Amino acid sequence: MALAAGTRLGAYEVSGALGAGGMGEVYRARDPRLSRDVAIKVLPDRLSGDPCALARFEREAKVLAALSHPNILTIFDVGSENGISFVVMELLPGQTLSSRIAQRRPDWPEAVQMGIEIADGLSAAHTRGITHRDLKPENIFLTRDGHIKILDFGLASSPDDYNPTEAEFGSTAELVTAIGVIIGTVPYMSPEQLRGMRADARSDIFSFGCVLQEMITGKSPFVRATRAETVSAILTETAPSLKQFDPTIPAELDQAVKRCLIKEPDQRFQSAGDLAFHLRQILNTDSSASARMQLTRWVARFNGRTAETAVAVVVVLLFLGAFGYWFGARRSPVVRPLFKSIAVLPLQNYSGDSQQEYFADGMTDSLIADLGKIKDMRVISRTSVMPFKDSKKSMREIAHELHADAVIEGSVLRSADRVRITVQLIDAARDQHLWSESYERESKDVFALQGQVAQAIAQQVHAVVTPDEQKRITSSPAIDPEVYELYLKGRHIMERGELEDILKAINYFQSGLAKDPNSALLYTGLADAYIDRMMDVPDGSHREGQSCSFEGVATG
Repeated sequence: MALAAGTRLGAYEVSGALGAGGMGEVYRARDPRLSRDVAIKVLPDRLSGDPCALARFEREAKVLAALSHPNILTIFDVGSENGISFVVMELLPGQTLSSRIAQRRPDWPEAVQMGIEIADGLSAAHTRGITHRDLKPENIFLTRDGHIKILDFGLASSPDDYNPTEAEFGSTAELVTAIGVIIGTVPYMSPEQLRGMRADARSDIFSFGCVLQEMITGKSPFVRATRAETVSAILTETAPSLKQFDPTIPAELDQAVKRCLIKEPDQRFQSAGDLAFHLRQILNTDSSASARMQLTRWVARFNGRTAETAVAVVVVLLFLGAFGYWFGARRSPVVRPLFKSIAVLPLQNYSGDSQQEYFADGMTDSLIADLGKIKDMRVISRTSVMPFKDSKKSMREIAHELHADAVIEGSVLRSADRVRITVQLIDAARDQHLWSESYERESKDVFALQGQVAQAIAQQVHAVVTPDEQKRITSSPAIDPEVYELYLKGRHIMERGELEDILKAINYFQSGLAKDPNSALLYTGLADAYIDRMMDVPDGSHREGQSCSFEGVATG
């Protein structure tokens, strides 16, 4: 039943309907406490008794509450009134991207700018371990001033809420997360989603490629006459080239969209941050595109003003655009600022398995250790950065508390016998993304991978690396991958600090030494564990039946 104007939901008074979808009805309402208009999403009557629908509704509220980013819809409140569940969100003036494409397709520079904001929003979600899984033009909102907001995280997943038994049908989803079933909106789904595999950040990047191509061409690349034909196209066909649609489109943009739409997830962009950085480079290398983009934004801001004002604004902007091009073409290249201190934030575990957290933390430790070998760099200690794991603070706040000029953040993806590390460099003072790259090797070459990433970061911050330091970073100790696993697990569990955990860590180290009696890493870990064990006992006394013998530990 539709809510009438004047209906109260908690502290909010409904003033009118805004729209409805398969999983919710949206109303305009007034928040008298803060004197502002808000949007309220209500679970429809037909679904109010459906536990699966209610679970999805509540999950969307929790996901949005965990995210804070200018390109993601903001949630203000949740509640229930007389059996009606509702979510209170920011009220956005504007239209969905789907409506905008139907009215007037953006030109490619405008589409790329929108794409950058979409990718930025996805990156913020992925950093929290949240995958959208239903990205499409209907779930992307274009505000009146030309900015992007990502909507509808009702199908989003995170490692904590994975439920292989949950299933629901709806207009935009075949089934919610389950092993062997599919989820999402078919024309925008990745091949792995269609095969019933669990979606990760790279699945969102495939959907993003579909959306960006539709923005530019007006048509989703794989949509066909029937659902079966659409599924077949996604699984087997190559998306048409953007240059077939418009030969003036830069080849770099065509290649970027093709890379998003590769069938194999390992060959796509591995993070939305990488993708956003790449799109910015494309836009910034075309000065005329940048000028047109600025013009579009300013015209949007003057929407509704007099024709004379609009014409004057256009003339001024054209002059400024021409001057900007002349000045930009003649100025010297921008020099990246020199950073005196760097903080490596805990790398995110993108493996889709919370049990792999120890591996991501181990990669963080190794990266900090490798960078710490460079005298020309001041690297914030592991002890200082670990409290900021999964922190909701802004990058600028974190950097300020750590006294860091630059921040390295990234992720670790471990799949079968491959490891991929993605890192990005952020200028803390300006909260500006400067560089991003992914590096991948076989698991047995993980030390070489760590050294490669450390060298790349040092190069990006213009640190002076001596030949001796480079040798120390790139030297790969001979260690069996299984033994290294035991070392990382021991180090990870030892961080909890409880005596029981320290004893488990000792078992891991000793198991590793049984496989490789000459491993210096394991002896170091074992020695640290014994020291922690002794410190855990008050006044240094030994607990009954618990010897602190260092037998077997190399001391020379």
